[in-house]
Amino acid sequence: MLALLLAAFAQNTAPPDAEPTPASPSATLVIPAPSVTSCRSLWPKVKREKSVDIPQWAKDEGHNGRASVSVTVDPDGSVAAIDLVKTSGSDAINKAVMERARQLEYSPAIDAECQPTRAAVRVTMQYGRFDKDSPGGGLDGYTCGYMLREYDWFVAAKGDGNALFIPQFTYVISGSLVRLEQGEDMTSSMMDAEAEKRVKAWDAVVERCRKAPDTPLLDEIDFPAMYRKQVDNC
Repeated sequence: MLALLLAAFAQNTAPPDAEPTPASPSATLVIPAPSVTSCRSLWPKVKREKSVDIPQWAKDEGHNGRASVSVTVDPDGSVAAIDLVKTSGSDAINKAVMERARQLEYSPAIDAECQPTRAAVRVTMQYGRFDKDSPGGGLDGYTCGYMLREYDWFVAAKGDGNALFIPQFTYVISGSLVRLEQGEDMTSSMMDAEAEKRVKAWDAVVERCRKAPDTPLLDEIDFPAMYRKQVDNC
């Protein structure tokens, strides 16, 4: 799990392009054959939207999560069908994502003959009070009380161990991310040990928050700058 996160910090460095070597006066001029560019596009294109809004009653209950839908787009760019392929655990979020996906503008897929054709594209959006792109969301003003409401709902709705509550997951990985950012050489076993330690530390954060729900969550976070960066990028 943590090894995947390292990819976000690895930067590919390529050597600068070499200076072209002057052609010899006696060299034979070779004209390359024209390249053939395919116009084929296997999937429809759509501008990415990260977040949706949900009804106030769902916000009050702490609904949060990410849903994915498969949108079938006709050759004229119209939506032929929308199917839920990954649930958020919240009917309110699922419905909001499907409705918003239907409203988006799509460019159809293009076949091998350069003609528009019917095809499907996957669209994913989320809602969370912690999410700066969700209406009314963001870590500014995100108190322990808000976090607990979303955390408790998430655990009850998706407590199968395969889903990740973003504020919790970010807390668990932020220790390793800070150490990597500082140039520390960490092995996979070191990162696993750090994550295990921070899982227990998160439980302590939850307990402190239950005693002081009006406290800003960032006041309970040991690496607030890294935490904000990662939550905002989720």
